[in-house]
Amino acid sequence: MNIISQYFNNFSLRKQLLISFFLTSLIPLLLLSLFFYQFSKNTIVKEASERLKSIAEKQASQIRTYFDEQERFVTGLALLPFMATEIVKLEEAFKIGGIGTPEYKKQYDEFFSFLESYQCCMRFEDLLLISKDGDILFSINKGKGFGSNLRTGPLKNSELAKVYDNAATLLEFQSSDFNYYSGTKEPAAFFGSPIIEKKNNIIAGVLVLQLNNSDIYQVVNEYKGLGETGETIILSQSGGKYTFMTPTRHDPLAAFRRTIDINDPKQSLLNKVASGDQATEIITDYRGEETLAYGKYFLPSLGWSIIVKMDTHELFKSINLLKWLFLLGLLTMKLLILVSVFAFTKSIYQPIQMLTDYARMIASGNLSVRIPVRSKNEIGVLSSEFNRMTTQIERIVQSLQSQVENVTVQLKDKKNSLSETSEQLNNIQKRMIAQSKLASLGGLTAGIAHEIKNPLNFINNFSILTLELVPFFENLFAKAKLTLPSQEGDEFQENITTLKENLGMIHEQGTRANNIVQRMLSHSRGEEGKPTLYHIHQLLKESIDLAYQGFRVKSPTFNTMIIKEFQSENYLITILVEDMSRVFINLINNSCYAVNQKSKRNIPSYAPTIWVKTKIVEPNFEIRIRDNGIGVPVDIQKKLFSPFFTTKPTNEGTGLGLSLSYSIVVDEHQGSISCESVEGEYTEFTILLPLDLDQKNKNPPITGNPKGE
Repeated sequence: MNIISQYFNNFSLRKQLLISFFLTSLIPLLLLSLFFYQFSKNTIVKEASERLKSIAEKQASQIRTYFDEQERFVTGLALLPFMATEIVKLEEAFKIGGIGTPEYKKQYDEFFSFLESYQCCMRFEDLLLISKDGDILFSINKGKGFGSNLRTGPLKNSELAKVYDNAATLLEFQSSDFNYYSGTKEPAAFFGSPIIEKKNNIIAGVLVLQLNNSDIYQVVNEYKGLGETGETIILSQSGGKYTFMTPTRHDPLAAFRRTIDINDPKQSLLNKVASGDQATEIITDYRGEETLAYGKYFLPSLGWSIIVKMDTHELFKSINLLKWLFLLGLLTMKLLILVSVFAFTKSIYQPIQMLTDYARMIASGNLSVRIPVRSKNEIGVLSSEFNRMTTQIERIVQSLQSQVENVTVQLKDKKNSLSETSEQLNNIQKRMIAQSKLASLGGLTAGIAHEIKNPLNFINNFSILTLELVPFFENLFAKAKLTLPSQEGDEFQENITTLKENLGMIHEQGTRANNIVQRMLSHSRGEEGKPTLYHIHQLLKESIDLAYQGFRVKSPTFNTMIIKEFQSENYLITILVEDMSRVFINLINNSCYAVNQKSKRNIPSYAPTIWVKTKIVEPNFEIRIRDNGIGVPVDIQKKLFSPFFTTKPTNEGTGLGLSLSYSIVVDEHQGSISCESVEGEYTEFTILLPLDLDQKNKNPPITGNPKGE
C-alpha cells in the first residue's frame, strides 16, 4: 500500500485530482458490472453443466444397454441345444481335412444360413465357434486366424484367446478388455459363453461374439446439444495413463492413439472420475482449449469413464459481447467526467506549476535563481522556504567539493593496492592448479601400482624363462618322436605349440599390465611428457580401466556399462600421453560419479551407461564421452571449466579437474573441449585434438576464456 501511495504522490497535483475523481466514480461502476458478469457466467455454467450431465447419462445408458443386449444374445444363443450339435458336426468335419474339405464346407454353409439373420438385427462384428481344444471352427467374416488354434496359432496372445480360455475354464460368460486386435487391425472387444453338451454335461466349445465398434462410435459422435465445439470422450485407465477408446470430434484418429498422463496436475477431473466420483469442472483439454466438462465412471467391467465437454469460449460468447458493450458505455461516461474534472483542476494547477518550474531550475544546478514571492498564502510561504533552502545548498556544495577532492586521492591509492592484491591471488591460483596436477589421482594410482608391480615383474620374467625352455622340449621331442605312437606324438606336438602360444600371451599381457602400472606411477608423480606418436585407443582403454577401477575402490557396489565405439582399432596421434591420460581419467571419473548418483534415486528400469566414441573429423580427431547420469543444470554449464568450481560435496571434489583438462586440451594440444547436457538425462563432453600437433604448435590458435565469458 505504501508503494502505491508513493507512486501516486509522484504525479503532478493536476493528475492526482483527475485520478481521484476518476477512480471515485469508476470503482462502483466496475464492481457492479463485475457482479452482473459473474452472476450471468455462473448461471450459464450451471445450465450447461446440467445439459452436459444429461447428455453423458443418456450416452452412458445407451452404451450399457448395447453391451447388455450383446451379453444376453451370446449367452442365450450358447444355451440352444442346436449349438452343441452343430459344433460337434463342425469339429468332426474340421478334423478330416481342415476348412477346405467338402464335408466342412457343407456344415459351414448350413450353420452360416442359421446365424446370418442374427448379424443384421444384433449388429455384431463377428461370431465365432471355437472347439474345446481351441480350434476356430466357424467365423462369419472368416478373418485372420480362421481355422487356426487359439492355444498355438497366431492369435494365442489376443483378447479373443483370453475370452475363450476363461469361458472354457470357468464355464461361465466372460468379456475382454477393449484393446487392439491383430485379426482386424483395430480396437475390439469380445463376449464369450461356453456351449454345454446337455446329454453328457460336458463342454462342447465356446461361442464368442466380437462387438461392433461403429455402434459405440455412433453413440459418442452424437453432438446434439453440444454446439459447434462439444464432444464426448470415452477413457480407460491403465498403466499410469488414460487412453482414448473412441474417436473424438476434433481428432477422428484418437482411438487408442491419444493418451493422457495420470499424473498431469491439469487432469484432476479425470482422477476424480476414475475413482468412482462424478464431477463438473472447467479444465484444459487435450487440444489446450479451456472447456467445461462433466465426467462419470460408468462401465466398471471395462474400466470406462465418459467425459462430455464444451469449449468455454462458445458457452460465454453471449455474455462476452454484453461485457464489451457495457465497457464501451462506461468509457463514454468516463470521458464526460474527465472533461468536467479537467476544467476544475486548471484553476488550482497553474500557480503550483509556476512554483514547480522554478524548483526544477534550482535542481538543475542554477543555485543563483530565487523564486518570486507574489502572495502570502501557502504557495507564498513555500516559495520563501525554497529560497532559504537554496542559500543553504550553495554553502553545502562548496564544502562537498573540497571533500570530494580529498576522497579522490584516497581512492587512487586504494586502487593501486587492490591491483597488487589481485595479481598475488592470480599467482596463488596458478600454483594451486599446478599442484592439483600432481595430486589429482596420486593417492589412488600410486598405491595400486606399487602393490602389483613386483608380481608383474615375477610373471614377466618367468614367462620369458619358460619360453626359452620350449626349444629344449621341442628338440627332445624330435629325438623321441620316432619311438612314440603317431597319435601320442601329434598330441605332444600340439600341446607344446599350445604351451608356447599361452606363454607368449602371458608375456604380452604382463607387459601390457606393466605399461599400465608405469603410467599410473607417472600420473601419480605428475611427470610431464613430450609430444609422442601414440595409440590413442590404447590410451583410452587404459584410462577407462584406471578410472573405473579407481571409482570402484571408493564405491565397491558401483557398476556401469561402458560402451566403446572406436572408428579404428589402431590409430596413431601425436599427444602428450601423460597429460591426455589425466583428461580421460577425469572425464570418465565424472561420468561414473554422475551415473552412480542417478542410480541412488532408484529410478525403475534405469541402466547406468557410459559411451566412449571416436572418429576422424578433418583436421581433428574427435573423442566423445557421454553418460546418462544426472546431467548439469543450464545455469552452471558456463562455469564448468572455471578453477575451483565444483558441483560435488566438499570432500568429493576440488573444482580443478575440468579446469586442468581445459588447459591440457586447449593450451597444450591446441584443441577444444565442450560440454552438452540436459539436466536429469545426459552429459556429453566432446574433445577435438589436431591430427598434426607439430603444425598446430607452429601456428597456435587464440584460445577463449575457459569460463565461457
